[in-house]
Amino acid sequence: MQPPRVRCERIHPTLRVRDVRAAVRFYTERLGFALAFELPRFAGVELGGAQVFLEEREGAGGGGAYFVIDDVDALFALHRAQGVAEGAGLVDQEYGLRDYAIRDMDGNGLAFGQRIARTHDAQD
Repeated sequence: MQPPRVRCERIHPTLRVRDVRAAVRFYTERLGFALAFELPRFAGVELGGAQVFLEEREGAGGGGAYFVIDDVDALFALHRAQGVAEGAGLVDQEYGLRDYAIRDMDGNGLAFGQRIARTHDAQD
């Protein structure tokens, strides 16, 4: 049986956190996300229309999400000013994105990238 052809409108990664209220503060105050909703052990934060769910659970961390955005330099500057973007910094990758990665307070990996024009060597 062939799988049905479906169109995915949106995907919401769910990241495990130790304390949902502390995670919401971290995402909104230090990472530039906006609060979408908050329940006792579950919350949603968003960045540029992309929403991430934060779920309070044991065994926090270990998840991740990659955001393709339109101004990676500006967001990197904010993250650097907030002390959360240290290390290698922005890198133009061979796969056509200029990106960087950080970790949230629970160890979840977050990467932010912007599409860049790729140049190909002329072939004779």
